[in-house]
Amino acid sequence: MAKDDLANLRLDLAPKLDRPLSLWNPLDYLRLLFWVFYFPQALRWYVDRFGGGYIPSYEMNWRKGLEILRTNRVQRYLLIQGLLLTIVTLLLFGWGAEQLGISVDWGGMAFGVAINVVVGMVVSLTGGVAIGLIGGTVLSMVFGTAFGMAEGIVSGMPRELGNGVVFGVVFGVIFGAVLGLARGATGGVAIGLAGGGATGVAVGLAGGVVVGLVFELTGGLEEGIVGGIAYGVALSLATLRPDGWFVATSLQRILSQKNLAPAAAITPLPLPFTDQVLNHAFSERLEIAIHNSNQLLAFTYQFIPTINLFNQHLEKIPDKQLIQAIARTSEALFDWQLIKFNSASLGNALKAKFIDGLFILPFRKRMSSRINTAPRLDTPARAAAAGFWYLHEEQPAQAAQAFAVVRDIRHGEEMHGLASLLALFDAAETAEQMAAIELPDLPRDRSLRPHTWEAIRRFCHVISDTKTVQASASRSARAFATNRALGELQHIIEYQEDIPEAERGLVVEIAKTWRNALLDITAEVGDLAITQP
Repeated sequence: MAKDDLANLRLDLAPKLDRPLSLWNPLDYLRLLFWVFYFPQALRWYVDRFGGGYIPSYEMNWRKGLEILRTNRVQRYLLIQGLLLTIVTLLLFGWGAEQLGISVDWGGMAFGVAINVVVGMVVSLTGGVAIGLIGGTVLSMVFGTAFGMAEGIVSGMPRELGNGVVFGVVFGVIFGAVLGLARGATGGVAIGLAGGGATGVAVGLAGGVVVGLVFELTGGLEEGIVGGIAYGVALSLATLRPDGWFVATSLQRILSQKNLAPAAAITPLPLPFTDQVLNHAFSERLEIAIHNSNQLLAFTYQFIPTINLFNQHLEKIPDKQLIQAIARTSEALFDWQLIKFNSASLGNALKAKFIDGLFILPFRKRMSSRINTAPRLDTPARAAAAGFWYLHEEQPAQAAQAFAVVRDIRHGEEMHGLASLLALFDAAETAEQMAAIELPDLPRDRSLRPHTWEAIRRFCHVISDTKTVQASASRSARAFATNRALGELQHIIEYQEDIPEAERGLVVEIAKTWRNALLDITAEVGDLAITQP
């Protein structure tokens, strides 16, 4: 296939924006509003490209938040734009409701705006501007509607039923929309996105029961029943986002596949175009299939169909190409869960997530823990994927067990030997344990991971030098051996980027552990601090 044809197969789902958003351009506010509700992944992309780099929410704190807002103009403007956007949108929403004959309590609307300002600022400082923008916007719309328009919306209902509807819908939309959209902005696909729909339904049903019990205990049985139903339905819809599925499938015939990301960004429900683009890519070239999968994982919620298709195609790869194909996949991933669920049971993971979402169910943790979500080794494709996943998770002994299943196919012996050696090195934490290591014979074929084998060669030199340190009676010989061993370990740490990502963290962790072990004995042989390899 010609280069132009191959290029046309590559998805490009990132936002098409080559400049920061402007405070004075009304169209940019519409773009931002669309991103918040239909393309939350774009906020992560925007901050990463124009805002100095996206910082995951789990790494954020209020000190980092203050520093970012003080020094980064793009993120400071983004927060201002978000606050202005929600205020204006809520006012226009209320005005439109009045034109439709719905009574609006503008004091309640103001309360919704106040909530937006407070939540948006707090979350922006502690979790990042992108997450704060989503949380503040959705909360202001929900609370603004609840407190400003609830009376007009339910005016034709009995008072008890009306209160139940408002209560249920408000809390259902809050939990579903805020958690679901914020999850998209953080880019954590994994089981969070894979189980989004199941969790939404589970929590919706369970939450409905909770809401019902609360109202019943306070004397409002009718409110409890209606509120519980409203809560469950609202939360399920807010999580599954059937509106996104409808828009995506409707536009598929009008727009090209490359322009469908915004419509597919917020629904975990499988879309037909996902199967089409991945099947076509797999039929042409693996690199294109990996690229398209990364695009889908980064900018849509189409995690489940992506995993299923990857599994199907990996099972079709001939054994002599299998390990190399998974190795190439692991070196260009957006999310390592793609490798995990090529071996683990996605169905079992969703079941565990579903049960975990039933937060009022007794012993739910025990029930979900009984569901096996560990990688499976029953086929060569699953075993090879499990091996790379265990290496990434710094569990070399389990990786060696997984690669043992595929030792007879090309590169299987190499990966089994590599994992076994890393497991042997990982178990040694002191100089005595390092010196006690007896090295096995290395595999003949070491062509798949040359940089990792170079690091292992240096580890072998360290073991030899450590034996000298432990056994030699000469102070100068021990000093020289320690100095040389520290240099080898320092070289591994400084050039860690050369090592493939799957085992990089494990190799570096071993090097640091061994370095610390050697530094602990330097007092015995003199001051041997080293700054250069």
